[in-house]
Amino acid sequence: MKTLKYLPFLIAVSLTLLTAGAFAHETISKDKEVPWCDSHREFVTTLEYMRKQDFYEMGEQHSRQIAKQVAKGCTGAAGRYVRVYELLKKVEAGARTTISTAVELSQKSDSHVTTFMDVFRNAYGEKALDLDMNNSLKIARALSVDYSGKPEKAKQDYDKLVKFCLDDKKVGGSIPLCAELALEVAKSGENFKAPVADAFIETYEYLRNTKDLNLQISGALDIAKNVVSIHPEAANNYVASLKYSLSKSGLSMPVKSSLSFAFEMAQGTRPSQELNKIDAERLPANQKE
Repeated sequence: MKTLKYLPFLIAVSLTLLTAGAFAHETISKDKEVPWCDSHREFVTTLEYMRKQDFYEMGEQHSRQIAKQVAKGCTGAAGRYVRVYELLKKVEAGARTTISTAVELSQKSDSHVTTFMDVFRNAYGEKALDLDMNNSLKIARALSVDYSGKPEKAKQDYDKLVKFCLDDKKVGGSIPLCAELALEVAKSGENFKAPVADAFIETYEYLRNTKDLNLQISGALDIAKNVVSIHPEAANNYVASLKYSLSKSGLSMPVKSSLSFAFEMAQGTRPSQELNKIDAERLPANQKE
Protein backbone atom coordinates (compact mmCIF):
# COMPACT_ATOMS: atom_id res chain seq x y z
CA MET A 1 0.00 0.00 0.00
CA LYS A 2 2.85 2.40 0.80
CA THR A 3 4.25 1.94 -2.70
CA LEU A 4 0.92 2.96 -4.28
CA LYS A 5 0.64 5.91 -1.90
CA TYR A 6 3.98 7.33 -3.02
CA LEU A 7 3.72 6.32 -6.71
CA PRO A 8 2.95 9.85 -8.08
CA PHE A 9 5.81 11.27 -6.04
CA LEU A 10 8.24 8.54 -7.15
CA ILE A 11 7.42 9.24 -10.79
CA ALA A 12 7.97 12.97 -10.28
CA VAL A 13 11.33 12.41 -8.58
CA SER A 14 12.44 10.01 -11.32
CA LEU A 15 11.63 12.57 -14.02
CA THR A 16 13.46 15.25 -12.07
CA LEU A 17 16.58 13.11 -11.81
CA LEU A 18 16.52 12.31 -15.53
CA THR A 19 16.25 16.03 -16.32
CA ALA A 20 19.00 16.93 -13.90
CA GLY A 21 21.32 14.45 -15.59
CA ALA A 22 21.43 16.64 -18.70
CA PHE A 23 23.35 19.36 -16.91
CA ALA A 24 25.12 17.39 -14.20
CA HIS A 25 28.56 17.78 -15.75
CA GLU A 26 28.16 21.37 -16.93
CA THR A 27 28.68 23.15 -13.62
CA ILE A 28 30.82 21.01 -11.35
CA SER A 29 32.00 23.15 -8.43
CA LYS A 30 34.18 25.98 -9.70
CA ASP A 31 35.12 27.31 -6.28
CA LYS A 32 38.18 25.05 -6.10
CA GLU A 33 39.61 22.83 -8.77
CA VAL A 34 40.46 19.29 -7.66
CA PRO A 35 42.51 16.63 -9.50
CA TRP A 36 39.79 14.02 -9.03
CA CYS A 37 36.26 13.60 -7.69
CA ASP A 38 35.53 11.59 -4.55
CA SER A 39 32.31 10.24 -6.04
CA HIS A 40 32.16 7.24 -3.69
CA ARG A 41 32.17 9.44 -0.60
CA GLU A 42 29.55 11.76 -2.08
CA PHE A 43 27.31 8.79 -2.92
CA VAL A 44 27.59 7.15 0.50
CA THR A 45 27.17 10.43 2.39
CA THR A 46 24.02 11.28 0.44
CA LEU A 47 22.52 7.79 0.70
CA GLU A 48 23.12 7.50 4.46
CA TYR A 49 21.64 10.96 4.92
CA MET A 50 18.53 10.09 2.88
CA ARG A 51 17.99 6.89 4.86
CA LYS A 52 17.42 9.05 7.94
CA GLN A 53 14.84 11.34 6.35
CA ASP A 54 11.05 11.29 6.54
CA PHE A 55 10.91 10.86 2.78
CA TYR A 56 12.80 7.56 3.05
CA GLU A 57 9.49 5.71 2.71
CA MET A 58 9.92 6.33 -1.02
CA GLY A 59 12.22 3.30 -0.95
CA GLU A 60 15.86 2.32 -1.08
CA GLN A 61 16.11 2.28 -4.87
CA HIS A 62 14.99 5.86 -5.30
CA SER A 63 17.30 7.00 -2.53
CA ARG A 64 20.14 5.33 -4.42
CA GLN A 65 19.12 7.10 -7.63
CA ILE A 66 19.28 10.43 -5.82
CA ALA A 67 22.68 9.58 -4.32
CA LYS A 68 24.06 8.60 -7.74
CA GLN A 69 22.91 11.88 -9.24
CA VAL A 70 24.39 13.92 -6.40
CA ALA A 71 27.71 12.07 -6.71
CA LYS A 72 28.07 13.41 -10.26
CA GLY A 73 28.54 16.88 -8.77
CA CYS A 74 32.09 15.96 -7.71
CA THR A 75 33.70 16.54 -4.32
CA GLY A 76 31.49 18.57 -2.00
CA ALA A 77 28.23 17.72 -3.79
CA ALA A 78 26.74 15.85 -0.82
CA GLY A 79 27.39 18.83 1.44
CA ARG A 80 25.66 21.15 -1.02
CA TYR A 81 22.74 18.75 -1.29
CA VAL A 82 22.30 18.54 2.48
CA ARG A 83 22.49 22.32 2.97
CA VAL A 84 19.70 22.99 0.49
CA TYR A 85 17.65 19.99 1.62
CA GLU A 86 17.74 21.10 5.26
CA LEU A 87 16.69 24.64 4.40
CA LEU A 88 13.71 23.62 2.25
CA LYS A 89 12.65 20.85 4.60
CA LYS A 90 12.56 23.35 7.47
CA VAL A 91 10.16 25.65 5.61
CA GLU A 92 8.06 22.67 4.42
CA ALA A 93 8.61 23.26 0.72
CA GLY A 94 7.37 19.75 -0.07
CA ALA A 95 9.17 16.53 -0.94
CA ARG A 96 9.36 17.02 -4.69
CA THR A 97 10.59 20.65 -4.53
CA THR A 98 13.02 19.91 -1.71
CA ILE A 99 14.69 16.95 -3.39
CA SER A 100 14.75 18.27 -6.97
CA THR A 101 16.15 21.66 -5.92
CA ALA A 102 18.76 20.08 -3.65
CA VAL A 103 19.87 17.70 -6.43
CA GLU A 104 20.09 20.53 -8.92
CA LEU A 105 22.18 22.75 -6.65
CA SER A 106 24.46 19.86 -5.67
CA GLN A 107 25.77 20.07 -9.26
CA LYS A 108 26.58 23.78 -8.91
CA SER A 109 29.28 25.60 -6.94
CA ASP A 110 29.32 26.42 -3.25
CA SER A 111 28.76 30.06 -4.22
CA HIS A 112 25.56 29.12 -6.06
CA VAL A 113 24.28 27.31 -2.97
CA THR A 114 25.16 30.17 -0.62
CA THR A 115 23.49 32.70 -2.89
CA PHE A 116 20.37 30.56 -3.25
CA MET A 117 20.04 30.13 0.49
CA ASP A 118 20.71 33.78 1.37
CA VAL A 119 18.32 35.14 -1.26
CA PHE A 120 15.62 32.64 -0.31
CA ARG A 121 15.86 33.43 3.39
CA ASN A 122 15.71 37.15 2.70
CA ALA A 123 12.69 36.75 0.45
CA TYR A 124 10.73 34.23 2.53
CA GLY A 125 11.58 35.25 6.10
CA GLU A 126 8.86 36.97 8.13
CA LYS A 127 11.39 39.54 9.35
CA ALA A 128 12.60 40.12 5.79
CA LEU A 129 10.46 40.55 2.66
CA ASP A 130 7.95 37.89 3.75
CA LEU A 131 7.08 36.79 0.21
CA ASP A 132 5.23 33.56 -0.48
CA MET A 133 7.01 30.28 -1.10
CA ASN A 134 6.67 30.26 -4.90
CA ASN A 135 7.98 33.79 -5.41
CA SER A 136 10.81 33.27 -2.92
CA LEU A 137 11.93 30.14 -4.75
CA LYS A 138 11.59 31.86 -8.13
CA ILE A 139 13.86 34.74 -7.09
CA ALA A 140 16.41 32.48 -5.37
CA ARG A 141 16.64 30.19 -8.41
CA ALA A 142 16.88 33.05 -10.90
CA LEU A 143 19.92 34.48 -9.09
CA SER A 144 21.70 31.16 -8.55
CA VAL A 145 20.71 28.08 -10.56
CA ASP A 146 19.56 30.06 -13.59
CA TYR A 147 22.16 32.85 -13.40
CA SER A 148 24.95 32.60 -15.96
CA GLY A 149 27.31 35.05 -14.22
CA LYS A 150 28.82 35.04 -10.74
CA PRO A 151 26.02 34.48 -8.22
CA GLU A 152 27.76 36.65 -5.58
CA LYS A 153 27.39 39.64 -7.90
CA ALA A 154 23.74 38.82 -8.49
CA LYS A 155 23.03 38.83 -4.77
CA GLN A 156 24.89 42.10 -4.19
CA ASP A 157 22.97 43.80 -6.99
CA TYR A 158 19.66 42.37 -5.82
CA ASP A 159 20.10 43.37 -2.17
CA LYS A 160 21.15 46.90 -3.05
CA LEU A 161 18.27 47.36 -5.48
CA VAL A 162 15.64 46.08 -3.04
CA LYS A 163 16.87 48.45 -0.34
CA PHE A 164 16.90 51.37 -2.78
CA CYS A 165 13.42 50.61 -4.10
CA LEU A 166 11.85 50.30 -0.65
CA ASP A 167 13.30 53.65 0.49
CA ASP A 168 10.46 56.18 0.64
CA LYS A 169 12.86 58.94 -0.33
CA LYS A 170 13.92 57.07 -3.48
CA VAL A 171 11.17 54.94 -5.04
CA GLY A 172 8.96 53.98 -2.12
CA GLY A 173 7.64 50.88 -3.84
CA SER A 174 5.73 47.97 -2.34
CA ILE A 175 7.62 44.83 -1.33
CA PRO A 176 6.31 42.72 -4.27
CA LEU A 177 7.09 45.53 -6.75
CA CYS A 178 10.60 46.06 -5.37
CA ALA A 179 11.38 42.35 -5.28
CA GLU A 180 10.35 41.98 -8.94
CA LEU A 181 12.19 45.14 -10.01
CA ALA A 182 15.38 44.12 -8.23
CA LEU A 183 15.23 40.66 -9.78
CA GLU A 184 14.71 42.02 -13.30
CA VAL A 185 17.58 44.51 -13.07
CA ALA A 186 20.00 42.12 -11.34
CA LYS A 187 19.22 39.38 -13.86
CA SER A 188 19.82 41.77 -16.78
CA GLY A 189 23.46 42.05 -15.72
CA GLU A 190 24.30 38.35 -15.68
CA ASN A 191 26.48 38.61 -18.80
CA PHE A 192 28.49 41.58 -17.50
CA LYS A 193 31.43 41.45 -15.11
CA ALA A 194 30.55 44.82 -13.61
CA PRO A 195 27.61 45.18 -11.19
CA VAL A 196 24.48 46.91 -12.49
CA ALA A 197 22.85 48.23 -9.30
CA ASP A 198 24.90 51.44 -8.99
CA ALA A 199 24.49 52.28 -12.69
CA PHE A 200 20.73 51.77 -12.44
CA ILE A 201 20.41 53.91 -9.32
CA GLU A 202 22.52 56.74 -10.75
CA THR A 203 20.49 56.81 -13.97
CA TYR A 204 17.19 56.76 -12.13
CA GLU A 205 18.19 59.52 -9.72
CA TYR A 206 19.40 61.79 -12.52
CA LEU A 207 16.14 61.32 -14.41
CA ARG A 208 14.04 62.04 -11.34
CA ASN A 209 16.11 64.98 -10.12
CA THR A 210 16.22 66.80 -13.47
CA LYS A 211 13.14 69.02 -13.30
CA ASP A 212 13.08 69.81 -17.02
CA LEU A 213 12.39 66.13 -17.76
CA ASN A 214 9.33 65.98 -15.50
CA LEU A 215 9.46 62.18 -15.37
CA GLN A 216 7.24 60.14 -13.05
CA ILE A 217 8.69 57.27 -10.99
CA SER A 218 7.46 54.56 -13.36
CA GLY A 219 8.90 56.32 -16.41
CA ALA A 220 12.30 56.84 -14.79
CA LEU A 221 12.41 53.19 -13.67
CA ASP A 222 11.65 51.92 -17.17
CA ILE A 223 14.32 54.10 -18.77
CA ALA A 224 16.95 53.13 -16.20
CA LYS A 225 16.19 49.42 -16.74
CA ASN A 226 16.56 49.76 -20.50
CA VAL A 227 19.83 51.67 -20.21
CA VAL A 228 21.66 49.27 -17.87
CA SER A 229 20.44 46.25 -19.86
CA ILE A 230 22.76 47.48 -22.62
CA HIS A 231 25.75 47.56 -20.27
CA PRO A 232 26.46 49.11 -16.84
CA GLU A 233 28.76 51.66 -18.51
CA ALA A 234 25.89 52.72 -20.76
CA ALA A 235 24.59 54.76 -17.84
CA ASN A 236 27.55 57.16 -18.15
CA ASN A 237 26.98 57.65 -21.86
CA TYR A 238 23.26 58.08 -21.37
CA VAL A 239 23.48 60.73 -18.65
CA ALA A 240 26.27 62.66 -20.37
CA SER A 241 24.41 62.65 -23.70
CA LEU A 242 21.16 63.69 -22.04
CA LYS A 243 22.84 66.63 -20.31
CA TYR A 244 24.49 67.75 -23.54
CA SER A 245 21.36 67.44 -25.64
CA LEU A 246 19.31 69.48 -23.12
CA SER A 247 21.98 72.14 -22.68
CA LYS A 248 21.59 75.43 -24.57
CA SER A 249 25.32 75.35 -25.29
CA GLY A 250 25.01 71.76 -26.50
CA LEU A 251 22.24 70.53 -28.80
CA SER A 252 19.37 72.41 -27.15
CA MET A 253 16.89 69.68 -28.03
CA PRO A 254 13.33 69.29 -26.71
CA VAL A 255 12.91 66.77 -23.89
CA LYS A 256 11.49 63.96 -26.04
CA SER A 257 14.25 64.31 -28.64
CA SER A 258 16.90 64.49 -25.91
CA LEU A 259 15.71 61.26 -24.32
CA SER A 260 15.79 59.53 -27.70
CA PHE A 261 19.25 60.87 -28.55
CA ALA A 262 20.68 59.87 -25.17
CA PHE A 263 19.43 56.32 -25.54
CA GLU A 264 20.89 56.10 -29.03
CA MET A 265 24.27 57.11 -27.62
CA ALA A 266 23.91 54.61 -24.78
CA GLN A 267 23.41 51.83 -27.31
CA GLY A 268 26.89 52.52 -28.66
CA THR A 269 28.48 51.57 -25.32
CA ARG A 270 29.30 47.97 -26.19
CA PRO A 271 33.01 47.30 -26.87
CA SER A 272 34.00 47.24 -30.54
CA GLN A 273 35.17 43.62 -30.18
CA GLU A 274 31.68 42.64 -29.09
CA LEU A 275 30.10 44.50 -31.98
CA ASN A 276 32.48 42.85 -34.44
CA LYS A 277 31.57 39.45 -33.02
CA ILE A 278 27.87 40.18 -33.40
CA ASP A 279 28.37 41.41 -36.98
CA ALA A 280 30.37 38.28 -37.80
CA GLU A 281 27.59 36.07 -36.45
CA ARG A 282 25.11 37.83 -38.73
CA LEU A 283 27.12 37.10 -41.87
CA PRO A 284 25.89 34.33 -44.18
CA ALA A 285 27.76 31.06 -43.69
CA ASN A 286 29.56 31.35 -47.06
CA GLN A 287 31.03 34.77 -46.08
CA LYS A 288 32.50 33.71 -42.73
CA GLU A 289 36.21 32.97 -42.55
